[in-house]
Amino acid sequence: MPREARKRWHAAFASAVRLYPRAFRTRHSRAMEDAFLDSYDAHVSEGRSVSRMLLHTGMDLLSSIVRERSAAAVASVRGSPLAFALLGLMHVAPLLLLNAVVGARIEPLFSLIRPGSRTSPQELVVLSLALVLILVGALVAVTPLRRGGRRQGPRELGAAAVVLGGTSAALLVALFVALAAAFGSEIVRCDILDVPNCD
Repeated sequence: MPREARKRWHAAFASAVRLYPRAFRTRHSRAMEDAFLDSYDAHVSEGRSVSRMLLHTGMDLLSSIVRERSAAAVASVRGSPLAFALLGLMHVAPLLLLNAVVGARIEPLFSLIRPGSRTSPQELVVLSLALVLILVGALVAVTPLRRGGRRQGPRELGAAAVVLGGTSAALLVALFVALAAAFGSEIVRCDILDVPNCD
């Protein structure tokens, strides 16, 4: 009976180890299974609680699998210029959201951003942050090029990666410049020069 239980728990542990990313399994699965069996045998021979050891091992496995899967997912995105370009372009979303709130006067958010009839200090801060996020997006879009330059260089990354990252970053910088100029002139016209019917 104890031998069958050992075999059953070993099979369960080995099945759980299969949930790790392939590269991790290749490096560590045998050592992990050996360590599990050693710990199981020690608990049985010393009369300690096997249930507690199994619970502790299960919790450790769960957190470790999540951590390793997350690290593998991040590593796979790191090598993808397309993922960085899309992530960079997504930095425009806060500005689009802010524009929708102000343009459609969506309450109660609109009253928080612009409590009066004029541009409020809160609105200027939120608008500035949204514009700065566009520049951050440009940096994100060229991240593979900057990282690749140290290890591989743009040639090894491929022309498509250079074009994709560079184009995304250039579009985001151009968008930042155009929007900053437009918002700046609107603030001058509406709030400083007090042009009637400006908004």
